[in-house]
Amino acid sequence: MDITQLEQKMQISISETKEDHTRVCNECIRRIMTELVEPLRDLRQEIEFQVSPDYVRERILARDATVTLPDHLQEAYAATLREVGDKWSAQREEVAAMLQELRLDYAREMNRHVREITSSLNSLDISLPDMDVQCDLDLSGLEKFYTEKMRIEENIAAYEQQIDTYNERIGQEAANDKLLANARESLNRTERRLKELGQQPQPSTRKEWRQVSSGGMWSSPRSVVVDVPDYTPVNEWKEQRARLETLLNDREKALDEIIRAEEEKNGRRLSMEAAKRRLEQRLERMRSSQAAAERQQREELDSLVARVHRRLIHATSGQLNGFIRILEKNAAEGLAGVFNHQLDYLQTCVQEQFMEPLHGKQASREEAVRLFEQGKAEIEKRRTQLEEALRELRDLQQQTAACCAAE
Repeated sequence: MDITQLEQKMQISISETKEDHTRVCNECIRRIMTELVEPLRDLRQEIEFQVSPDYVRERILARDATVTLPDHLQEAYAATLREVGDKWSAQREEVAAMLQELRLDYAREMNRHVREITSSLNSLDISLPDMDVQCDLDLSGLEKFYTEKMRIEENIAAYEQQIDTYNERIGQEAANDKLLANARESLNRTERRLKELGQQPQPSTRKEWRQVSSGGMWSSPRSVVVDVPDYTPVNEWKEQRARLETLLNDREKALDEIIRAEEEKNGRRLSMEAAKRRLEQRLERMRSSQAAAERQQREELDSLVARVHRRLIHATSGQLNGFIRILEKNAAEGLAGVFNHQLDYLQTCVQEQFMEPLHGKQASREEAVRLFEQGKAEIEKRRTQLEEALRELRDLQQQTAACCAAE
């Protein structure tokens, strides 16, 4: 019963020691995750938020030779590294104090293992390297599309300028319907006036006194009334008709000149309109080419942005993910290894403490069992010998009975 109780006490002590180590180790790991890993996760989220495709696009459009982290994020990363390093130094001291407290009941027995445990703790490395992020940009594809786009835009501007010139000249060569109408109206008015002038009038007559005798010494001058023709209306009519015919002739010539000029203008206008339509067709094709070039440029830009963004995120957020995994591994595995290392030594000390009296009792019990087994063997041997003697005695009795019966 004493041996069983000792074994139970030993198992309880070992179990309590293991539970204490597990509890303290888990608490240390939790604090490391909270105080060391969380700042890195926050920084990673901030980088993923700020280093967006729009940020990369802005740097590309600014024609930067390389894309790097913004200065404030570089500074934030350096500050986070310092913060993590300081917190780990403080936590490592706290872990050392906790380990010392956990082995306090076996301080003397554990003295020979303290240096090894401390060395294991100090060997845990959570230092994070500097982040050198620099993505070189190959803008040759974009430059090709940009050059083509500029060439197309120059051609479009030239076509538009030529079309504007044609529009201006076509406007200048527009038909002057009012001038033509005025010329025709003037001609019609002259024709009407000429028609209204009518036929040539007949000369009129008038009565005039004319001296037929100048008289003499003895007679007086004698005058008589005669009819005299008057050509004044005829002459006035002829003069007016001549003026109207001259005016009509001038206005006919003017109308013919206007018609000829309008026909020439119309020919030039039709020719320029045809040339303008050809330019407009070329301009439409050029604008289609421009839209295609802009679409290709956008696609190339989007592809370049996506590639550079993936590389930048991989070099920043991906690197931080690796740092976080390293930190988690060192915290979870390395720290647990240190606690388990000490726990193994403590279990040995506990076993040594309980096993010494336990071994003595165990040896006494084994000796008693050995003696019991030895006595049991002797009894069995004696029983076998007695059974053999009894069997020989029975055989002798049977032989004696048989001899008596024969006599």
